[in-house]
Amino acid sequence: MSRVNCRVLRRRRRHQVASGAAGVHGRHDARCPFSTPGGSRWVAKDDARWTNGSPAPGTVDVRRRDATPTFPILPSAMSVLTIRTFEEGDEAGLGRLLDRCFGRFETWTADRVAEFAARPGSDMAELWVALDGSRHVGCVRAFGVAGAGTYVIRELGVDAELPDSVTGRLLDVVLEHLGSLNPILIRASTLNVAPYPDAYRRRGFIPVRRALTLVWDLIGLPLGPVSNGPVVVGDAFRHSPERLAEVYVEGMRPYWDWFIDERGGAEGYKRRVAAHIAGLVRDGGNEMWLVAEVESEAVGLSLVSDLDEEEADMGGVYVLPTHRNKGLGSALMRATLSGLQERAKRRLVVPETTSFLDSDIPSIRLYKRTGARVRAEYLHLQLDWAGVQPGG
Repeated sequence: MSRVNCRVLRRRRRHQVASGAAGVHGRHDARCPFSTPGGSRWVAKDDARWTNGSPAPGTVDVRRRDATPTFPILPSAMSVLTIRTFEEGDEAGLGRLLDRCFGRFETWTADRVAEFAARPGSDMAELWVALDGSRHVGCVRAFGVAGAGTYVIRELGVDAELPDSVTGRLLDVVLEHLGSLNPILIRASTLNVAPYPDAYRRRGFIPVRRALTLVWDLIGLPLGPVSNGPVVVGDAFRHSPERLAEVYVEGMRPYWDWFIDERGGAEGYKRRVAAHIAGLVRDGGNEMWLVAEVESEAVGLSLVSDLDEEEADMGGVYVLPTHRNKGLGSALMRATLSGLQERAKRRLVVPETTSFLDSDIPSIRLYKRTGARVRAEYLHLQLDWAGVQPGG
């Protein structure tokens, strides 16, 4: 994830809305993503909703963070809903919300929130939370990526008992903020369950691909022989970090070109991967890298890392395009699964791997052939911001 280091934890941007109120539509001045230089001044975008400087009936005054909100009559089932950016002290409530919304289906888990918030200089201003009184009932995360003008929205989650309009309000608040940053493209990833995909579609997002969470149950999983003809599978670290980075990045093409672009392009991404590999503990670490060789040349690799004593995280199987359809991927998968069984792992998980909207890409077909089952499905969507603005 490409991050923008702007400390705004002490600058509270609040949007107070009530169940049944109209959504928030505004624009705030910002020079740096996820920060509000000079305060959080909000300006109404739809002037027709304002009369003599006051909000029209059924709307909320969010022009200044110190303004006194005006609320319509609240239904008895819900108190005032507050939407604001993450603040210190939110960790526990947010963690419980994430567990309720996503459980083990989502990568941005309660443990990751606690770990991230504990880092020195951590900036959680990219994360918005919705509170019903003091209870965390919704969240959404947004961040910038390496490509100028591109932003990503993830982890849109709301308690199931709340009305779908709360999901829309959270999304509107984030889109208002991103809109002030002059975006070119806004991408989103969401669980493919109601009400999330429809909330994005109603705001102009178009589905572009699916993503799946896959899991292998390793206990008793039958495996074939590891070797496959001329393919040799072994420890990846006998090759240079630069060669392994080359196989890793080029092995993503063409299905993950968008992912490479988000990380600054192929050459920069290869350098970062090579630096990571060079810093790995070769023995006794929590990552297992295997390489597939043809005539002693590294042309494919797989990688896994430990999540806990029983579960491992699958980082993927990567084969150079010129060496595909020759059994290398299958050989790598068999060796990976066999190695995990030897280490007494019970499960292997792919947290998220992308595919076509209406069919599986080759890597997912490989995973399913070797015993993986689908645990969760996501949608990736995108919004051409210029195309939805007046004159765009």
